[in-house]
Amino acid sequence: MRRNFVWMMLIAFSIICFCFGCSKKNQDGKIIAKINNYSMTVQDLQDEIEHSPYTTRKENGLENILDLAIRKQVLIQEAQRQGLDRKQSFMKTIERYWEQTLIRELIQRESAIISQRVSKDKQEEALNIWMEGLYKKSRIEINKEALQEMKGK
Repeated sequence: MRRNFVWMMLIAFSIICFCFGCSKKNQDGKIIAKINNYSMTVQDLQDEIEHSPYTTRKENGLENILDLAIRKQVLIQEAQRQGLDRKQSFMKTIERYWEQTLIRELIQRESAIISQRVSKDKQEEALNIWMEGLYKKSRIEINKEALQEMKGK
């Protein structure tokens, strides 16, 4: 069941990426560069500037940042052409990243709620109590036989 859900999520993620990456850009988005069949908009470049670790230095002029973004897109397209985006190892990496990001978002949200109710020195303890409560409320079944087999390897 969980494996099917993960595959469905990855397929949905791939379709969304494909649709947004390969389709015509919104009419409001002025195209700043075309790389093969991909049209990079001003908004795409602004997003790249906002989220890329390479664009924080001011000496990287706008032309250099654009060049980095174009080179990145060329590499992404080549990786997709070679089918690397469909490899099991890539899918597992995406799954792990998705899980870690989801957990981080949840903990940040709960920490913000806790910080409003609890003094600063008790916040970590309150967060741990909350996580332990979630664990205790969960229905957990462990296959001891499979665990023993893994220990034996």
